[in-house]
Amino acid sequence: MFLQQKLSRTFFSAVTSILLVLLISIYWYSVPLINKEIYQIEKNASRLVLNNIYELARNMQLDPQFSKKEVVDRLQQIIKNSVVAKTGYLFIFDEQGKMLYHPNPNINGTDALKLKNTHNGKYILAELTSVADTGKELEYIWDKPTDANNYSHHKISLVRHLPELGWYICSSVYIDELQSSGKLLSKRILTMGLITFMFAIFLALLFSYWVTKPINKLALIARKVSQGDLTVTSGISRTDELGILGKAFDDMMHQMRENIEMLDLKVASRTKTLSTTNAQLQQALNESQIAQKKLAQVQHINAIGQLAGGLAHDFNNLLTIILGNLHAAQKNNENNEPLLLHLLPAIKASHKGSEITNRLLSFSRRQYLRPCRVKIAMLIDETIVLLKGSLPSKISIKTDYADINLQVYVDANQLENCLINLVLNAKDAMPNGGEISIIVIKKTVDYPLQFDEEVLFGEYVDISIIDNGSGFSEQALSKAFEPFFTSKETHQGSGLGLSTVFGFIKQSKGYINITNKENSGAQISLLLPLLPYTENEKNVKTIFQDDKKTIKNADFSNKLILLVEDDNDVRAIIREQLISFGLNVIEASDSDEAEQLIDTIDDLYGMVSDISMPGKKDGFELAKFLKNHSPNCKIVLMSGYFHQPKELNEDMPILLKKPFMADKLFQALQ
Repeated sequence: MFLQQKLSRTFFSAVTSILLVLLISIYWYSVPLINKEIYQIEKNASRLVLNNIYELARNMQLDPQFSKKEVVDRLQQIIKNSVVAKTGYLFIFDEQGKMLYHPNPNINGTDALKLKNTHNGKYILAELTSVADTGKELEYIWDKPTDANNYSHHKISLVRHLPELGWYICSSVYIDELQSSGKLLSKRILTMGLITFMFAIFLALLFSYWVTKPINKLALIARKVSQGDLTVTSGISRTDELGILGKAFDDMMHQMRENIEMLDLKVASRTKTLSTTNAQLQQALNESQIAQKKLAQVQHINAIGQLAGGLAHDFNNLLTIILGNLHAAQKNNENNEPLLLHLLPAIKASHKGSEITNRLLSFSRRQYLRPCRVKIAMLIDETIVLLKGSLPSKISIKTDYADINLQVYVDANQLENCLINLVLNAKDAMPNGGEISIIVIKKTVDYPLQFDEEVLFGEYVDISIIDNGSGFSEQALSKAFEPFFTSKETHQGSGLGLSTVFGFIKQSKGYINITNKENSGAQISLLLPLLPYTENEKNVKTIFQDDKKTIKNADFSNKLILLVEDDNDVRAIIREQLISFGLNVIEASDSDEAEQLIDTIDDLYGMVSDISMPGKKDGFELAKFLKNHSPNCKIVLMSGYFHQPKELNEDMPILLKKPFMADKLFQALQ
């Protein structure tokens, strides 16, 4: 028992001695190494914190959603919460030497360019910038935030440069703290050496729980992030380096999520913009196709109008010859009743042909117009009074005037004819009765608007005639303005109604549009330029004088008149008429010949001239030439279709439209 106890004591002593020697050896050998390693660990931790802060600052300043001030504020907050060892700290200064953040209130926010290293007398900022991003530490003597102005503390600093913001971020730690950590640990090793063995398992478990669990957790989170899960967080809430690392990781993930969300929003916005742009392009393409279709239709109608105008002009010359000869035959055979029975129908048919050519001239925008200031509401009311007898009782007319004082400058008679045409067409579209609405509004066009063509910007009067009849077919919509096209049954329409309306509106510098209503019926809208309202303005003087009653009281005996006409047959008819008035006639077939005769003859009474003819001058220019030569001469111009004079004035020649009767010519020469 004693031997066993002795052996036990010896074993215990041996074990104790061995443990003591082992502890002393470990302490003697490992403490310097431990102190050195702890010193290095503390420096590396300081470097790690600095690098994390640097990367975080770099990511934040690259993010366009953060302003520079926001970056500074957030970094200051992060730096305030950051811990480097126990008394270490982070600070920031810019390239101009201003201390943007420093825990020492004596330095924070000041110009630190002139601060010197008390150890060697060099400027401290210059030394710090010299080691920036080199991986080297700068060792110098400085004060502490808790011991201000006592420059006796050795410290080391690591520096990173952030050129995008022009900042230097520094991590600073005191050497005595680094060394004190090692010394403190040595004492603890010596003190706790004996119990270390007893609590090794417990310490291992504690170490595993305290150190490896956060690291394992970070590794697990990193694995999830690599698999695309960006919603995870570390959940580490500690004040040591691992806590800083966990917080930095959480901040990085939060920033990454915000960046991805911002990117998603930008992608969605860009996708929406592209979709909207695509829809706009498609709409523009559709509008372009519609505009091209309407342009082709307008060009087609213009071509038909030019053809119709030319045919009407030639046909009017033929009618002038026919009517002239018929009237001459009628005059010379007033007592020959059998012959008159044949002549009168021919004269009547010729006048009917003249009316048709006039309607063709209206379509080709060559008709004679007498424009004046017209109050639209008054004209429509008067037209409705004329129409009421032509409309069945089951059809009613309703008017709606936005302003009864709206005025336009048009030929009142022709506009009245247009309204009559449109109302009668609406009536024909409603055989079972219905309502015709005439709506008048003022329209300001300051946006693209398509009628028969694109409407020029300006102010207009919009006259809309709306019915609830059968509407227009697709074919009727595309050909409605073409002459002789009609959707009515045979012998129920000439096909010149809408074409004359179109020609008159275009000649009056207006626009027209035909549409079908959604439910039923059609709407025809007329746009005419709006005149500024004037209460008592007189109508402008008309230049056409072919509708006065003939008063034969002039004596043309022995008076010489110049007749200028390139068509021989027309010239012959008019010559006979002039001779019948008692005039002596001298003829010219073109303006050049007429100009020579005007220069040669001084006693001309007047001139009757066509407007369009061969030569250097047209009828208006030749009339002006004659007026300059003989101011008192009578001048009458004639044409098969309308010519717009370049200037309207009191000396404007009288215009006669072909065909005309001899008494109209006689009247014009008085």
